[in-house]
Amino acid sequence: NTLVVFDTFHSALTVSPGTLSGDGQLGWNKPANSAHEVSAADGICGMSFKCNTDTAHAMIGLAHQQVGRWQDFDYGVTCRGAWAAYTDIYENGRNAYREGGRASNGNPEADVHAIFVNADNQVEYSLNGIVYHTSSREVTYPWHVAVDAYTAPSLAEVEYIQCGVAPPLVTPPPPVV
Repeated sequence: NTLVVFDTFHSALTVSPGTLSGDGQLGWNKPANSAHEVSAADGICGMSFKCNTDTAHAMIGLAHQQVGRWQDFDYGVTCRGAWAAYTDIYENGRNAYREGGRASNGNPEADVHAIFVNADNQVEYSLNGIVYHTSSREVTYPWHVAVDAYTAPSLAEVEYIQCGVAPPLVTPPPPVV
């Protein structure tokens, strides 16, 4: 898979291909956007990422417009780190789904999250290759990958997923208690 490059980003963030990070309490509206726009004919059907640390708090996802704040996402997934024991999905500024039991971002260095447009043109959200939510929102093309950071964001292995290739099925190690 090809790494996502964040071409435009807030000065509080550090980016390199496939990664994004920042230090401390940033507050919302610290965005990063990839310039690459994906069309329905590109052969790219989604993206995957790791929350990377147990404290990372950010939203990452797909958007048909430049993201300046978390409400701009078409499809967004939260890494909530120390803030909450769940992963929230936001679509068009609204909470669309909550996946519980995710204290400290689960296994942040191992867990692979994905947002993927399936063969039926529906957006699926998966964790370690297991779909836990399917959106009812229609896909808007072109889309790009974006982030809005909140606290100590740290995203790793941010990659595009090719169409016809399911998000990786991963068996993470048990959480460290």
